[in-house]
Amino acid sequence: MASTAARVSRYLTINATPAVTLVFKADRITRHFSNTVKSFPTDKILTSFNRQAEYREEWQQIIPLAVEPSFVISLYMGRPAYMGHLLARLLWVPHYIVCLGSDVNHHFERFVHKWRFPWLIKCAKRIGILSPDMRDKFRSFSDSDGKITLLSPGYDTASFFPMDVPIEYDILFVGRARPVKGLDRLVTALSKITRSARVCCVIPVNDADAAFAATYRETAARKASHHSFVWLPQQTPIELRQLYNASRFVVVPSRSEGAPHVVLEAMACNRPVIAADVGRIAEFLGSCKTLFTTDEDLERLLAAVVDETLDVPTNLRRQALAIANQNDECTAFRRFVDLEDE
Repeated sequence: MASTAARVSRYLTINATPAVTLVFKADRITRHFSNTVKSFPTDKILTSFNRQAEYREEWQQIIPLAVEPSFVISLYMGRPAYMGHLLARLLWVPHYIVCLGSDVNHHFERFVHKWRFPWLIKCAKRIGILSPDMRDKFRSFSDSDGKITLLSPGYDTASFFPMDVPIEYDILFVGRARPVKGLDRLVTALSKITRSARVCCVIPVNDADAAFAATYRETAARKASHHSFVWLPQQTPIELRQLYNASRFVVVPSRSEGAPHVVLEAMACNRPVIAADVGRIAEFLGSCKTLFTTDEDLERLLAAVVDETLDVPTNLRRQALAIANQNDECTAFRRFVDLEDE
C-alpha cells in the first residue's frame, strides 16, 4: 500500500519552500523536551512519538533532518496529533492536523479522547479531512469553526496502471485486520456461498491487529474452507499493482472510510471494485451496481462474482484519473499549510 505520508512530505518540501519537517531528529526532540518538560521522561516521549510515526524510514530519506521546522503537521487525530501539538508548542510553530483515515469517527466516542480532542481542536491552526461526513464529528466543538478543510483525495498515480497478466484470484482484499475494515464481513459472506472462489487477502503485519487477523483466518479455514485463501503481508506498490491486475474484483467491505486509496488504485488498474457505501467511495465509483450497504447485499454481489454474472464496469482507469491526481493533491496540501508557490 502506497504511503500517503511519503507523498505529503514530498509535496511540502519541493521547490525550495521554507523549511518543513514531519520527522524530528532524535537529539532535537531530546533537547527540547528535556529542557522544557521536566515531568515527562524523554525516553517515553520518544518511544511514543516514534511508534506513531508511520513510514518513518521513508520520511527520513525525503525530509532533511537538520532543518528548522516552520510548522508541525500531524497526519492522524489521535496520539500523533497530541505529540505533534506538544512539539509545535515547544518549538513555537503552527500545528496542523490531517485526519487521513476514518479513525476520527470512532475516536470521538472513546473516553481517552473526550478531554484531549477539544484541546487539540482549539490549539490547531487548521484541520484537514478527506470525507465530508467527517465534518459532522467536529460540529459540536465551537473551536472548530473555520478550521475544517476538505482536502483533495490522492494516490500514487505513477505506480498503478493496467497490465496484461493472467488472472489468479477472483477476489482481492487489501487492508488492515481491524473491524472497521470489514475482513470479518468478507469471510462471513464467503462462508455462505457454496461455489468456490480464489481469494487473496493482503494484510499488513501489525501487532495490534494480530488477534483479529488470527481469528478470521481460523474462521475462514473452518467455515469457508471450500474457497482457496491466500494470505499475504503488506506489499510494495509494484507487488500490489501486480495483484490488482491479477484479480477479477477488489472488495472493500469497510464499515467506515474517508477517501480510501485502495479503491482509486484498483480503478487505476481498471479493476472493478465491490465496496461499502461509506466515506467518498460512492463519489469515486459513481452510479455503480457494485456498491452495497448491508451484509446481505455484499453476499449477493460476491455470489454474482463467483457465478460470473456480475457486470464489469468499464473506463475505471479514466474515472480514477479524473477524480484524483497528484498535482491537485499537492496544491491542496500546500495551501492547507499556507505554503505559497512562486
